[in-house]
Amino acid sequence: MADPKVSIAVVLSGALETIERAVRSALDQTFGDFEILLCDGVLSQESHALCDEQAALDSRIRIIRDHRKLTFIEACAAGWRAAKGDYFLWLDGQTWLTPRYVELGAAFLDGNASHVLVYGGVTWRSEKGEPALSAPASVAYEDPVRRLELFLTNLSGGEAWYGLHRRSALGAIALQGGLGYYYAWLASVAWRGKIAALGEMMLHRERLLDDAD
Repeated sequence: MADPKVSIAVVLSGALETIERAVRSALDQTFGDFEILLCDGVLSQESHALCDEQAALDSRIRIIRDHRKLTFIEACAAGWRAAKGDYFLWLDGQTWLTPRYVELGAAFLDGNASHVLVYGGVTWRSEKGEPALSAPASVAYEDPVRRLELFLTNLSGGEAWYGLHRRSALGAIALQGGLGYYYAWLASVAWRGKIAALGEMMLHRERLLDDAD
């Protein structure tokens, strides 16, 4: 069987009941050539049961476990290493996709070889419970130094972390733990290639990544 085009790593974190929402949003994608990696670093009875239950829903779901408990970033790295797809994205319990997110991102990367990441807007609820929207910003200079400068000034929320990555161009990047892990990752991504922002690509979060970090 051929490898899938897209790998979606769902990292178990926070309240386990919200993981089902993330998995469902992946299964509901209009683009069907994908695998879902359930990255269980929790290793509890509840996480085992949840992963087994979700994996029974669809043959495209695989469970990724280690012999020990993993931190969030270690579980993210485990998903990255286990992925088989040309393109890759992370989800977690606070994040879920709109139905065309993968379709739109994969089509863009197929047609734009110089880009290594594409992402979209993010909706969330403010502290007052009001709906809010974060608009994406592209980083598309040919010069990697200019790209990095633009990244540091324009991608303030780190939401490009949840974009669709071109794995073949980014395999040498090492995930670093600690606060701001996504900035370190995205800075390395910007150095290696262009980052595109598509307004029609949308995902939802409980809150902004900076607020959750």
